[in-house]
Amino acid sequence: MVMKLFPDGLVDRVGGCAPFEAVAKRFYELSFADPILSVLYEDKNEPHYLMFCRWFFNQLGLTDEMDKRGGTKMINAMHRKAQNCPLRADAPKEAGYIGAGFTKAQRNRWVFCQLKACEEFKLPKDFVRDYIHGLCVFMSVYGPFVDSRAEDGPQTGKCPMSMIAKRTPEDVEMCKVHPNIPGYDLPGKLGNFEKISVA
Repeated sequence: MVMKLFPDGLVDRVGGCAPFEAVAKRFYELSFADPILSVLYEDKNEPHYLMFCRWFFNQLGLTDEMDKRGGTKMINAMHRKAQNCPLRADAPKEAGYIGAGFTKAQRNRWVFCQLKACEEFKLPKDFVRDYIHGLCVFMSVYGPFVDSRAEDGPQTGKCPMSMIAKRTPEDVEMCKVHPNIPGYDLPGKLGNFEKISVA
């Protein structure tokens, strides 16, 4: 069984593939400027955003371009390249490197930069919620993220975005509280979604 990360028609909520490519490009610009994430990209001239878009559009069933280019093997190769990037030696201490795995700090910054790009483009909240949730579910099971976080215990697939999809008054009240999800523990950034002003 293949894990379905995103609902059908998700990219249509932002006007199609071309507008989303602009968001992905901005996400990588933010990543390259971030001291914790930038050390994962030795060659910042590579069109990383196009590779990410191929993966995302493939997940939505819009194209098989990613499969033609190697699919999961290509993704794994790109992530191994990031894990072994020589720039990691210059990473700030808060990156929290132990071994070659991606760190909690990088995961949090990665999600934060995704949210920031969505915010800058004023994307609709129903897109942002389902998009970020799908990314968080992917990171909860994908080896390079999970293997380096064994101390976190089993990953549940929950994410901060699940907190804003609640319906009961009690659940709405819970949305005002930091979700306290292991790994998403940067107070005031990912925990408080009232600060994210997506439309």
